[in-house]
Amino acid sequence: MSYFVRKKCVLILGCVLALLSQVQATVISEPLGLLPGDQYRLVFVTAGLKNAQSTSIADYNTFVTEQAMVSEELNGLNVSWYAIASTADIDAIDNTSTATSVSDISIYNLAGEAVAGDYMGLWSGTLGHAIGYDQYGNALSGAVFTGTAADGLGLADRQLGAVGYRVQMGNSGNTTASWVTLDWSGSLNELHYYAISDVITVPDVPEPGSMTLFGIMGMVCLRRKK
Repeated sequence: MSYFVRKKCVLILGCVLALLSQVQATVISEPLGLLPGDQYRLVFVTAGLKNAQSTSIADYNTFVTEQAMVSEELNGLNVSWYAIASTADIDAIDNTSTATSVSDISIYNLAGEAVAGDYMGLWSGTLGHAIGYDQYGNALSGAVFTGTAADGLGLADRQLGAVGYRVQMGNSGNTTASWVTLDWSGSLNELHYYAISDVITVPDVPEPGSMTLFGIMGMVCLRRKK
């Protein structure tokens, strides 16, 4: 192979690698293996950052919702989103409606991995997989404001908006209790947040007969138009 051919191959390879580096990771909004009618919830860590100065949980719910809406896949789900976070007025377990002791609704990250098999599993102190992915499907392991203990209850004087900057935080790359309650922050400066969806139901698949009927009707309409 001549020098010029080798140089051309290197340039082409460089262009291909550059394009691949710009490809957005895949967001799995419907985990594999689920059947029509099955229910589940999604969870992610926000790519964006926000401070922890507000004492109103509504501000944090709004933030994580805005973060979800910038993802085409998540926006298309048309569901509500909530911050896994506690203020002095409400605990994370209540804000996310995960206080039900009996629930078989599984929670998945955006890589399609089961974070918890049910609500009790979410607050058990051990996750099946780390939340670890942002709304674009990119891996993200970093500090997250939570104001919350491992059982989903707010930590006194460490909830979001706490005086003295002692807000509790977790790490999105962890699967132990430290995912939500690793340490307290020395400031209210901007960090990531966890977002969890409302319950999502896998849609029914049209029966083969119905699909055939739709196809026939389409052909008839096309013939009439011609």
